[in-house]
Amino acid sequence: MIRLRVATIAVLTLLLALFVAVKRVSSEALSVVPEYAPIIDRLPGYQPQAGDPIYFHDSSRAPAHVDTAAIRRAARLVPDDATFFVQVPDSKSDVVDAARLFFLPAVPSRRAATAEWILSYRSLSLPRGLQPAQTYHLGPDLLLVKLQRR
Repeated sequence: MIRLRVATIAVLTLLLALFVAVKRVSSEALSVVPEYAPIIDRLPGYQPQAGDPIYFHDSSRAPAHVDTAAIRRAARLVPDDATFFVQVPDSKSDVVDAARLFFLPAVPSRRAATAEWILSYRSLSLPRGLQPAQTYHLGPDLLLVKLQRR
C-alpha cells in the first residue's frame, strides 16, 4: 500500500515537472479543459496570450477573428468627445464590442444619422443621406468615416 502511494506521488511529480518544463501551454489544452485556466495561468514559464481581447461566442469553441490592431488605429483617430456608429452584419457583433472597448470615452450612437464617425465592417457604402468628410482604410474589411456635419 505504501509502495503504491509512493509510486503514485512519484509519477504525478514527474508529470508535473514535465508540464512545468514545457515553457508554453497550448491554447488547445485550455480549450479542452478550460476549468484549469486559473491553475495554468500561474504555472512558471507559461506565457499567456497577447494583451488583445479574445472574442468567444457561446455557440463556438474557437475564438472569433477581429482585427484588433485596425480597431486600435481607428480609436486613435476618433476624438474622446465624439459619437460613433458601427455598421456591421448581424453576425459580427465582436466588431461592435471591440469598438465600444477601444473607442472609449467616445459615445456609441444607436443611429448612423446622429453619429459623427462610422466604423464600417465589410461595407463600402454609407447609410442614405450621409456624406463622408474623410475616409480611412484600416484594413481589407474595415473603414472609418468621419461624416460631414450639416
